[in-house]
Amino acid sequence: MNRPLREMPRRRAAMPDVAVVGGGMVGAATALALARAGFDTVLLEARAPTPWQPQDEVDLRVVGLAPSSIALLDDLGVWPSIRDARASAYAHMHVWDAASGAAIDFDAAAEGRRELGFIVENNLVQWTLWQALEAAGVRRLCPSAVHGFEAREDHVRLQLDNGETLSA
Repeated sequence: MNRPLREMPRRRAAMPDVAVVGGGMVGAATALALARAGFDTVLLEARAPTPWQPQDEVDLRVVGLAPSSIALLDDLGVWPSIRDARASAYAHMHVWDAASGAAIDFDAAAEGRRELGFIVENNLVQWTLWQALEAAGVRRLCPSAVHGFEAREDHVRLQLDNGETLSA
């Protein structure tokens, strides 16, 4: 298939076009992008993400989102929800290696920008993406893990932990 992603027609078939294994931030964003591009997409995840609530304590597992990541999340239609929920802009970052003492600094002002990006809780990003999957038509198989696969000429056959198989 040499057509760009955006030109793929939306269809429902017995065998999905794509199976994405792993529903973390990257897997969920990939599944959402593929579904929005017209691919019949299935997402397999071993554990559903923990529901994110604004009254929850701040999760210390965070990610620094650069402008390119923010643009992707915006294209997927989820950035406004993430930003409005709990995201903090950062303008300076100091990174160091405790073993060698090496360090590097990043400063938005040096690049003529107000911020370098935003710090966001991982589970907020994952939960927001996870919620957008259903509206995009992504079938979520959870809990589900892949125990093996067989690559065929025109599809891949996944062996799932429950004994079933899925081809895409």
